[in-house]
Amino acid sequence: MKLKIANLLFLSLLVSACGVVPKAFQGDFTAKESGATLQLTAAKGVLQLQNGRTIEAKAQALDFKKLAKSETGIYLAQSKVNSKLMEVYWIQPLEPLKKETPDFGWFRGEVFFSFFDQSDLQKKELANQITLFHCAEGQILLDFKNKSWQVGCPPAPEVLIFQRNPK
Repeated sequence: MKLKIANLLFLSLLVSACGVVPKAFQGDFTAKESGATLQLTAAKGVLQLQNGRTIEAKAQALDFKKLAKSETGIYLAQSKVNSKLMEVYWIQPLEPLKKETPDFGWFRGEVFFSFFDQSDLQKKELANQITLFHCAEGQILLDFKNKSWQVGCPPAPEVLIFQRNPK
């Protein structure tokens, strides 16, 4: 049992450190309610919203320096709250960084976020569903002194439930 837990932790650290979308979550998905589509590969994502707008981003390990430069990306990180979850943040900056003090800054951005259940990785099964929470007017707050960050999202983000497309 300890070996399985150690292997899972190692795998999750490896995946998030490399900034690769786990294989269980790669593929083509459609949100039936809205018609939005999501394509995930190991290295990038393409999201087409119901209004036809397409957003593309590269997958990468969560990197504070890139966030501090207001860089678009799909940021992957191991959840600090639940070791079975990988946190996924797709950030599309709407404006450059505003540095309020030497230790604090922020920028507005469109944010999609999700939690990938890494127990799917252990089972070697493909995830059939991905839920994305969409904050059209999110705020990314950066603490330069502690190299930490937070995402602020207005109440009631749009929820997009994507189902894996049949092959």
